Amino acid sequence: MQSFLGFISLQVLQVVAAPIPREVTSFLGGYLYGPALGIFLSTVGLTIGF
Repeated sequence: MQSFLGFISLQVLQVVAAPIPREVTSFLGGYLYGPALGIFLSTVGLTIGF
């Protein structure tokens, strides 16, 4: 659960401050959580950050 929140926070930070490219964080999510869950968590974080 903590890793999910950490990844979502990273995606929110990426939208707000853009310290690293979105492609890198999206790839990381797919690598760590698999394609379906990685896309879901990325979408949640990017939506919150928007």
